[in-house]
Amino acid sequence: MIMLYGQIDHTIKPYSMWDLSAYKNMALSSPSINIDIQKPQAYRILGPFLIGLFPIPLHIGFYIFSVIFSIFLVIQFYCLLRYMGLSSDVSMITVFLFMFNKYFFGFTVWNYFQINDIISLNIIIVLFLSMWEGQWMVFGVALVLGAITKEVSMLVVPILFIYLIETKCLTAKWRKALAAITPGILVFILIRILIPATGGEISTSVFLDNFNKIYSPESIFNLLINPFIPLILIPLVYFKSTVEFFKARKYALVFVCLVVFSAMLGPGLFSSSNVKPSSLFGSNNVRLMAPVFIVFYMLIGIIFESINKGKAFYSLIFVFGLLSSFHHVYGIYPLPDRGWVYSLSLVSTIVITGTMYIKKGAG
Repeated sequence: MIMLYGQIDHTIKPYSMWDLSAYKNMALSSPSINIDIQKPQAYRILGPFLIGLFPIPLHIGFYIFSVIFSIFLVIQFYCLLRYMGLSSDVSMITVFLFMFNKYFFGFTVWNYFQINDIISLNIIIVLFLSMWEGQWMVFGVALVLGAITKEVSMLVVPILFIYLIETKCLTAKWRKALAAITPGILVFILIRILIPATGGEISTSVFLDNFNKIYSPESIFNLLINPFIPLILIPLVYFKSTVEFFKARKYALVFVCLVVFSAMLGPGLFSSSNVKPSSLFGSNNVRLMAPVFIVFYMLIGIIFESINKGKAFYSLIFVFGLLSSFHHVYGIYPLPDRGWVYSLSLVSTIVITGTMYIKKGAG
C-alpha cells in the first residue's frame, strides 16, 4: 500500500505551496528553531526536528521516516486489536481496511512531509493503551511527545478523566493521572509562549467561516461520511452492536465528538487570518478526522468478530476495500477524475454494506 499510494511531487504547484514547505524549512533549521514559520506549523516540532538531524537530502529523510512510522502504525494497531481480544484474522482484515483508507493512511503516505500526522496517530495508540493499562509514566511521556508533534494528542487529556470516571477509578487514580498529564500540558503551553511564530492571530471572521461548516452539506459529507467509506453504513446495519460498543465506552464517543468539533473549528483558532476552510474533495476536512480511526476501526473489528466469516467473506471485503483506496490526485495509478472516486467508493460501499446485511440476516 505504501508503494501504491506513491509520492507527492513537492516541487510543483500547488503542492509546493502547501504547509509541507514549512516543515521542510523547519527541518533545515534543526536542531535550532525556525522563528519564521507560521502558526500552528511552528509548534509541530518533533517530525521535522528528527529528520533535520540526519545528513541526508530532506525529501529522502521525510520519506524514510514516513515509511518507518507508517509501518509501525500498522503493527501497533494490529497489536491493539489483538489486545482487545479480537482474533488474528479479524485484526488483520481490520488493519487492511485501515490501510485502504485513502485519507487516514494513504494521504500521509503520499504527502510524506506530513510526518507529524503519522507520528500523532502512533502516539494516540500509545495513549489509549497506557490509559487502559494505567501505565502513567508511559502516558506522560507519550503526551509530552504528542504536545510537540500535533495538537490532536491533547484531546486525550479530558478523555483520560472521563475514562477514569466511567471505570469508577477516579478517586483512586486521579493524583497519578494528574501527574501524568501535567508535563505534557506545560510543554504544550510553553512552546506557544517561547516560540515567536508568525501570523496565526485568532480571527473572528475565520472562526465564523469554519463554524459555518456545520451548515455546509459538502463539509458535513467530508467530515462525517467520506472518511469512513466504504464502511460507513456498517455501524448502522449493526446498530445494536454500535450502541452497545459506545455504552461500554462512553469515553470513545466523547473522543469522536471532540475530534469532530476540533475539525470544524480548529482552523479558525490556529490558522492565519487569510486561511479559509478547504472545500477540495478529500482534503483537509477529511484528513482532520484521522484520529477517529482508533475508535471507528475498533468498532468495525468488534462487529466482524460477532459474525460468521469465511474465505469468501474476507476476499470480498479485501477486494472492495482495496478498490476504494484509489484516488484521482495521488497514487501510482491515479483515477482519471473525481467521478471515478465517487463511483468506486459508491460501488464498494454498496457491496460491503450488502454483504454485512446478508451476514446479519444469516446470523
